Amino acid sequence: CNFISWLGQTQNRTEFDYVDNHAYWNHPSFPEKAWSLPVGTNHLSVIKKMAEVPRGMMASRVFGKPFTVTEFNYVYPNKYRAESGPVIGAYSALQDWAGLYRFAWAHNHDDAVGEGKFSQDFNIAMQPMDQLSERIGVLLFIRRDVSPAKTRVPFVVTSESLAEKGYQSNFPDKYQDLGLAIQIGSLFIDKTHPFKGNFQQATGFSPLHVDNMAGINFIPVDELYKKYINSDMIWSENGQIELCRDSGMFRVVTPRTECFVLPEGCKDSGTSVEAESKKGFSVVSVSSMDGKPIVESERMLVFHLTDVRCSKMKFRNQREDIVESWGEMPYLVRRGEAVVRLPAIKSNMKVWAIDMSGKRQEQIPAEMKGGKLTFTAKTVRDQDKTGMLYEISAE
Repeated sequence: CNFISWLGQTQNRTEFDYVDNHAYWNHPSFPEKAWSLPVGTNHLSVIKKMAEVPRGMMASRVFGKPFTVTEFNYVYPNKYRAESGPVIGAYSALQDWAGLYRFAWAHNHDDAVGEGKFSQDFNIAMQPMDQLSERIGVLLFIRRDVSPAKTRVPFVVTSESLAEKGYQSNFPDKYQDLGLAIQIGSLFIDKTHPFKGNFQQATGFSPLHVDNMAGINFIPVDELYKKYINSDMIWSENGQIELCRDSGMFRVVTPRTECFVLPEGCKDSGTSVEAESKKGFSVVSVSSMDGKPIVESERMLVFHLTDVRCSKMKFRNQREDIVESWGEMPYLVRRGEAVVRLPAIKSNMKVWAIDMSGKRQEQIPAEMKGGKLTFTAKTVRDQDKTGMLYEISAE
């Protein structure tokens, strides 16, 4: 029972040791032949869809059991898939989930280790941009730079509600949206499954008069929605995540990581870091790598992600929503420029362009002024120098 988020599955999943689900953003379609070219794709930002992945899975978690996602991906060649690490990493940490598994690293030996292979659909073994975005997610989720929301409001499912709504009915949209602010999940209750958990409040389709819910404050979904989702700008309860649906901007601000999803020409700032996307859509993320908060750190990692595709990739139209050829190596990185400004506690802080192994490539010009270090990140520095990673350290 490791897929779909129907209301009735809460009853089944109550009997399991843990709960699992799957979700994809931009799952491919096949207009002519299954799993063959041509392939249908989209270029929609998940942020403008209220973080549909992972939001659409949140209600399926059963409180009191570990929750894992053993398949997820923001699938190539969606040009906004750099959002994947920040969005799913931040919200999974906010929900206090147990595990995330990307599908897929590779489908066979050659895809995993062969040189000169190019990415198709799900595989990320040879896809540098997807791997880098995932590393941001690791910092937010595994390192727990984002802290879990303290408020937990279960959606109570009863035999009566299933009889009325049907096994395959969905959780209310407004309840699912609450997962962008607080912890959500479900609980099945009947005579053999009492209400369990340290909850002060709960919700559901109607006020629930259940003996073992005495003392639990039942709050209608609409009231909760008005409390937590009251504008286009949606903040997590802990104040660390902000999503702006209309603009497509997204930010995560924590002591050790500050991350920004920026459309072209937009700028944003957190507690310590300022970022402005001068050219192209970009994800800019700064993380302390010495265990200290960013404001005290002497070693930081900076991501500047745009998009990566194969050479000679062929689409059917200018919308690029039908892939006719995956192309060939070498990869091409989309040009992007972003100005990054961050605190520097020492005057000898330097900026280095690094490769995916962390090896330094060259020093990048930077200006030190008023305790702030400023530099311009460029995915294409000159004709033969490209990159999306930087190390900042005291020398």
